[in-house]
Amino acid sequence: MHEYFAEVKNYGFPLVEVSNNRLEISPQEKVEIIQTAIDRYGLKVLAETGSKVEATSVEELIMDIQRNLNGGHGKYSSRLTNSSMMENSRIRLLTKSVR
Repeated sequence: MHEYFAEVKNYGFPLVEVSNNRLEISPQEKVEIIQTAIDRYGLKVLAETGSKVEATSVEELIMDIQRNLNGGHGKYSSRLTNSSMMENSRIRLLTKSVR
């Protein structure tokens, strides 16, 4: 991870995506990666929330976003990816908000 972040900075990229969508990492590991990217390397982070493979409940999505916000000191952006949000090739609206 450290070599990757160093190379990202070396090539002048300002941000990285952190996702546990395809890698099996715990929520805590995801937060630690977000913190490292921000605090140690000064990168902006796009943290993906949700799964492209399986449905994720709205409650789980909100918990993940809140955990990432707390770990990233509010200095990250979230991209919501969730197979359960699709119905007949249309996006369903979520009825809960993140506070």
